[in-house]
Amino acid sequence: MKIRCGSCHIPLKDDDMLVLDEFNTLKHRGCYELDPKYIKDVDTFKNIKEKYDFLREAFTH
Repeated sequence: MKIRCGSCHIPLKDDDMLVLDEFNTLKHRGCYELDPKYIKDVDTFKNIKEKYDFLREAFTH
């Protein structure tokens, strides 16, 4: 299963810088166009996968 950017739909790579918003949508940092107040986290895809249980579980099943 490949997770894709919520805007450009390109598959995400571990070293991509991403924004995780309050809707749990992952987007490349350069693709994010909503109000910054909705941002929960900005980090690499690899680090975000390790930080958030709902993403960690998606990759272990």
